[in-house]
Amino acid sequence: AQADMGAAELAGLIRNAFSATPAPAPGDMTASTEGSEPFEYAVEFRGRDWRGLSVEFLGRHSAALSFFSPAAFRYFIPAYMLHHLAGARWNADPVFSLTHGFSDDDKGGGDDAFDWEAIARRKFAVFLPHERAAVAAFLARCDAPDPFEDPRVRQALDSYWTKPA
Repeated sequence: AQADMGAAELAGLIRNAFSATPAPAPGDMTASTEGSEPFEYAVEFRGRDWRGLSVEFLGRHSAALSFFSPAAFRYFIPAYMLHHLAGARWNADPVFSLTHGFSDDDKGGGDDAFDWEAIARRKFAVFLPHERAAVAAFLARCDAPDPFEDPRVRQALDSYWTKPA
């Protein structure tokens, strides 16, 4: 039923769900200290309200989603979701950021030393149930019409976002 929700209704659901989400503490902006990139994103985003971030700003800082701490990711992801929903053509990919770790392709094996699912679960553990529901509705709308084409969204919904926290 949520996949049938109109874009405007879904945008309202996302805005509502994240309206009281606390901003990350100034010292809790990034999950990485490797190189200068995380620090640069922390400086750019620190003190900003997600509701006022333009598509241009987010597009210039599309990689920030990979460097945010769990608190910063939770706080800023609604801005990315809303612009994505509105049809932004950009290099930011909130769908990938919300699903990476849950698809069969991400489960590792081989030379990949990272447990992407554990990393994703840690990052998303800070989301409250109503925030998780808004993310699930967003992902359901973004799900590929043909699940064999790209099973990533369906696998993330089934294994994480639609399960009780």
